[in-house]
Amino acid sequence: MVAPAIARFGTAAQKARWMPQLMRAEVTFCLGYSESCAGSDLAAIRTSARRKGDCWVIRGEKLWTTAADKADYVWLAALTDPQAVPRHAGISVFAVPMSSEGISYRASSNLNGTQFYTVTYDDVHVTSDALVGEAGKGWAVIGQALAAERAVFGGTVGRACRVFDEMACQLHAARGGQFDASTQDVMGTLAAEIELARQLSLGTIEALQAGNSGLVPAAMSKISASQLLQRIGVKAVELLGPNALLDIDTGDALIHGGAQDLIRQGIMFSIAGGTNEIQRGIIAVRGLSLPAGLTAAK
Repeated sequence: MVAPAIARFGTAAQKARWMPQLMRAEVTFCLGYSESCAGSDLAAIRTSARRKGDCWVIRGEKLWTTAADKADYVWLAALTDPQAVPRHAGISVFAVPMSSEGISYRASSNLNGTQFYTVTYDDVHVTSDALVGEAGKGWAVIGQALAAERAVFGGTVGRACRVFDEMACQLHAARGGQFDASTQDVMGTLAAEIELARQLSLGTIEALQAGNSGLVPAAMSKISASQLLQRIGVKAVELLGPNALLDIDTGDALIHGGAQDLIRQGIMFSIAGGTNEIQRGIIAVRGLSLPAGLTAAK
């Protein structure tokens, strides 16, 4: 997720340091964006970074950080100019080693049963080369990284396609190879939606590879994929019965527990990385040039 942003905004030294490691999967980053008062509206963050000689001193708390216990670095958004107007003009991005003194974290479990972390930064000192891009210009850096993150959500269409194929095979076996008109309509619609999600995901990747921000196609891809996961899961339960809701660890689970997994993932993905409502605002303002109004997508 961070590689496109480093390639576009990083210094020559940062690119030489991290890009080869990222391409070889030798270094990992977690994301330090959301806070208790700054979920989808990242401009409201309160975590601060103040200059102290040749260093920055970071103080604050971030929520919902995945893999904080395993990552080498945190890709951290911090407020470096609290007086800036608009507020997001005072945000900067730092690549902070997770081994830094002053970092602590505690675990919680999300809807999918995996762990995420609340990370506290208690006067964490980092050198000036931890700053990615220019001070106060972090909003563009964040936007690039978020587009890449949302492209990953779009890539879940492969998982959706696999569950769909398993559902079709089980329906075929259970009904003697005969689908009534209603079932054909449901399965045909889902197949079309899978292809739509796949094309949107490919479009996002092409935009990022071309050096574009990818914000609009990534927003479209994220909405499509998160809704598709839920629809396939729900339709699997409707067509196969309540055993489709069972977890894979239970003996009577259908389609390897895929339906309940898609439903939970779809709900989570509709929120993570910026809610789908925020994505619609981005599409309206950035893609269709509609008036921003009260949307947070400016």
